[in-house]
Amino acid sequence: MTSSNKRNLIINLIISYLITFAIFNLGGFAASDIVLGVIFVAIFAIMNRIRGTSDASGKITYERGFGVAAHVISALWTVLYWIYAAPRLGGGMENRLFVIVYTVFTVAGVYLLLFFTLRFVICTISNKFLADPAEEGTSETPEKKEAFPGAFDLKRFFLRAGIIFVCLLPLFLMNYPGTMTIDSYEQLNQARWIYPYYDLHPWAHTMFIGLMYRIGYAVTGSELAGIATFTIVQMILLALSVSYSIEALAEAGLNKAGRIALLLGYLLYPYNIAYAITMWKDVLFGAAVLVFTITLYRVAVKNAWSVRDIIIFIISGIGTCLFRHNGFYAFIATMIVFLIYMRRNIRVSLILTISIIAVTCIFNGPVKRAYNVEKVEFAHSLTIPLQQIARVVAYNGDISAEDMEMIERVNTTEYLRSEYTPGGSDPTMQWMIFGDSAYVESHKLEYLGLWMRLGIHNPHAYVDAYIDQTRGYYTTMQPEQTEFYGLLPNGDDLYNAPVFLATKRIKINEILFKIHNFLPVYSILYSPGACLQLMMLGVALILTAMKKGCRGYALIAYLPMAALTLTVLIAAPLCADLRYAYGLMISFPELIAMTFLTYSFKTS
Repeated sequence: MTSSNKRNLIINLIISYLITFAIFNLGGFAASDIVLGVIFVAIFAIMNRIRGTSDASGKITYERGFGVAAHVISALWTVLYWIYAAPRLGGGMENRLFVIVYTVFTVAGVYLLLFFTLRFVICTISNKFLADPAEEGTSETPEKKEAFPGAFDLKRFFLRAGIIFVCLLPLFLMNYPGTMTIDSYEQLNQARWIYPYYDLHPWAHTMFIGLMYRIGYAVTGSELAGIATFTIVQMILLALSVSYSIEALAEAGLNKAGRIALLLGYLLYPYNIAYAITMWKDVLFGAAVLVFTITLYRVAVKNAWSVRDIIIFIISGIGTCLFRHNGFYAFIATMIVFLIYMRRNIRVSLILTISIIAVTCIFNGPVKRAYNVEKVEFAHSLTIPLQQIARVVAYNGDISAEDMEMIERVNTTEYLRSEYTPGGSDPTMQWMIFGDSAYVESHKLEYLGLWMRLGIHNPHAYVDAYIDQTRGYYTTMQPEQTEFYGLLPNGDDLYNAPVFLATKRIKINEILFKIHNFLPVYSILYSPGACLQLMMLGVALILTAMKKGCRGYALIAYLPMAALTLTVLIAAPLCADLRYAYGLMISFPELIAMTFLTYSFKTS
């Protein structure tokens, strides 16, 4: 054995042990578990294959660009995983030295596992889709693909929408007239003019609920039928949105297998079906974001606007801006980058963007004032700062007497000490709302200074509070809240009236609700943070493809998701609620498809 092979052998042994150590520590194995020995041998065999310990021709080689991309993504994922698994990294040890050793070994093992896996994935995908035909024994050269080699098949579009709607029907009929939670009842009672208009939930969505409810109630005289009318219309809109996104990608060259995969990507995840029958703003907002994303991609590929794109862009853009408060800011951020991209053909894009912003501002300004819509309390825009201040108070941080006096000027600190909840901002918002919130709003600069001073003196508490409030959207933790089923207990005497399977309804709902807790790998797409990390991998694949002569149109499709994620991270009310990231979750299968379509658009 040559010295080079001996060196590789030793390195492979070290790598294999570190990866095995990480699996042991994070997986909760006993140190003597024989499965760990099997894992170690398997990893060592794989390392010998992909790194090579001999001059065998079977050794896998990688281009430099693949390794760089894998290093960057692995580093990002390792940091985010460190945040997620921090309490387990020390192995439960008390000795500081052992904690450091366990942490270093585990983090190194995670990084190495990610690096070799991601490098293999990037290399395999890139080599498969970017193989030079000349290297395969032909004299052909890659041809530039037409922007839209297919045609929009209207029959297929409606047929697919019908299939989706039919698949949504059983859960709807079993939970007739749909699903409602506290937020739903609040919006419905505003829509029925029982409560005054209040903009905690987007007023445009509340008005849409009211319109559908009144139509159903006017025809039948039944409150349940009024709710069901809204639910059915929402189901139809979702079916049309998902079907449109798939057919629009078929125009761009997505094959039949890809179209089937996208359809299954929507229907095989119960939260999509459950959300379709739930009266939440997040659902139609997610549909609007999906269509908005697809439209931006289409326009980027063609570098031109069709009449169809203009109409759908206006509808989806207004829906994005009006159906969630953060949607407006995400829309503006997205369009700034998109306009820069379209700078050589900017006229139509700029006119459409300004028009949608104008409509949104008019609706959220004069129209709301005309209907006396009450503004949401100022505390709702301060979720992160309030959580940070509350953590300093609750954990007896470094607070001067003057700063404590300013805090107690708002409300008593006893409530913060007893009710502060890491990851849930409701108690701290209530502390301010039921205190003198008007004083804070009229003294914003003074309280901004307070927040900054506390942060300087308590940086660790601020960082921990922020991570606890947002980690569900960038780490791989499971969501703390997913979906609900049926009309939750209420004071409005509303109840479920199942059309069929009334005796089985609760059990079926329970199975659908729990399925992600016991199916590994499948459940990754229940985690908004995991999907965000996979988006990072998608970006890496697009960038490596661009180096090989492909056009990175799919990067445009990632803009809305990136912007929405940033807005959530600025003001997340709950740390891991799937519905706050539903725009990403419903769009994720299409983002994967657009990533792979990147390899079809070659520049030469």
